[in-house]
Amino acid sequence: MSVDDYSLFRVNPLKFGIEINISEQEAIDLFLYGVKIGLFEMNWHLICPLCGDVVVSFTTLRSVDSHFHCDLCRRDFEATLDDFIEVSFTITPTIRHIVFHDPDSLPIEDYFLKLFTKGATFPDGTKSVDLLQKLTKVLTYLEPNQRKEYELKIPPGFLVGFDRLNHAELFFNISGEAETR
Repeated sequence: MSVDDYSLFRVNPLKFGIEINISEQEAIDLFLYGVKIGLFEMNWHLICPLCGDVVVSFTTLRSVDSHFHCDLCRRDFEATLDDFIEVSFTITPTIRHIVFHDPDSLPIEDYFLKLFTKGATFPDGTKSVDLLQKLTKVLTYLEPNQRKEYELKIPPGFLVGFDRLNHAELFFNISGEAETR
């Protein structure tokens, strides 16, 4: 049996347990043992409570700060272990190299839509990746001092741009009637 790279990235042991019909405790034990013998890497993720986006990933809880900011939601939050911390497991590169081991090499769509949002859902059940795909107008990488131009039909409202690598954001308030050329 062969599975795609995405299935081996940020695996949630509880969801995995449901899929193969084993108890939560058995699933957790399975993945923890997998870490011990070198099959998986265990990672901790700070998750935004509004959009489900991964705000920060870290390998130990010592790195957790009690306050965090979600770039997508533009909100600050107080971190609590019970509500905002997720533990996931990714296959180790020595067992199988997957594209998500080298995030800088990912196509922009996978970097933006898959790397941060796996399994993320809004409180109403909407998948974060589905909403992001619907709302996204342009995805691109920009090299330093590089310039790109795009013509877009944008309805009145807010246009938001952000840089996931540097946590930079920009906002434009779009108003008025559309200009015809």
